[in-house]
Amino acid sequence: MCKLDLRNGVTPFSLLQVINLFKRMKPGETLEILGNDQDLQQDLKRILPEASFQVVALEQAGDYVAYICKPALH
Repeated sequence: MCKLDLRNGVTPFSLLQVINLFKRMKPGETLEILGNDQDLQQDLKRILPEASFQVVALEQAGDYVAYICKPALH
């Protein structure tokens, strides 16, 4: 599983990091993203192609933790 910490602010550069990590992921892999921005899920939907990922879980314990999975090829 890949991890990315965006708790110090979501910037255009950090969104590019998400895109680049996601492109390198293999189908079936999960990316854990830590953040403290309540719009994290909307940002992910905005930058990643809609059918290319699934939000597996979004936890909110002060910080936000999003687990997104790249679907396996059929």
